[in-house]
Amino acid sequence: MPRSPDTSSAKAGPVTLAMVARRAGVSPQTVSNALNSPGLLRPETLERVRRTIDEMGYRPHRAAQTLRTRSSKLIGYGIRPTPPGTSAPVMDRFLHALSQTADEAGYRILLFASPPGTTGLEGYEELLDLHSVDGFVLSGTDRGDQRQAWLAKRGVPFVGFGRMWSNRQIGDWADVDGASGTDAAVDHLVGLGHRKIAFLGWPRGSGVGDDRAEGWQRAMRRHGLPIRGRRAQSVDDIGSAQAAAGPLLDAGATAV
Repeated sequence: MPRSPDTSSAKAGPVTLAMVARRAGVSPQTVSNALNSPGLLRPETLERVRRTIDEMGYRPHRAAQTLRTRSSKLIGYGIRPTPPGTSAPVMDRFLHALSQTADEAGYRILLFASPPGTTGLEGYEELLDLHSVDGFVLSGTDRGDQRQAWLAKRGVPFVGFGRMWSNRQIGDWADVDGASGTDAAVDHLVGLGHRKIAFLGWPRGSGVGDDRAEGWQRAMRRHGLPIRGRRAQSVDDIGSAQAAAGPLLDAGATAV
């Protein structure tokens, strides 16, 4: 049966790294390696040290670890406000998955307020000045976004949940292929018998919106269907979308 944490030392103070080393019969450096560089140890030694850590209930001092390893084990993520009248279920699930994956790798996500727009670098600069994070995850990327170039210039690791929407891509990113999605949607609607298929998307100039519109146009042309007068735009708001969809339906669109 697993042993419960050793609480006898708790009365005299917190368990220290040196105490763990004495109990495990190794040097303090070996305990440090087990915590920070486990690949340096033989499997049997690593197992013995980890078992002792669990038995004694030892918890490393986070500030001391940060100074020693120059790693905070924190990843910054800027939260932007959701516009009134909208919901963001995709971002909610993304943030949960991001936190869970970071936790499995021994990291934590540090949330901070990121102002709307593409020029808000204040939060990023402050965290770097305080040496609080090891890198950043970016989202809400769009044309004119300054964050990627700003971070790359300073040698700060980052990855984008969304591309840069420019000819010059900086850094790694993962994104949805919106054009292929709308292309496939048109194919599906044509298969159902629709020929007057309209497109309702974000305003022109939006990277995501233009990408989706491109897929719709491509599929419409492939099927020989007209696109003139069948595209409308709206901000991310239900009322605005309803107002924009009305004229499309009045003009005879059977699918949007």
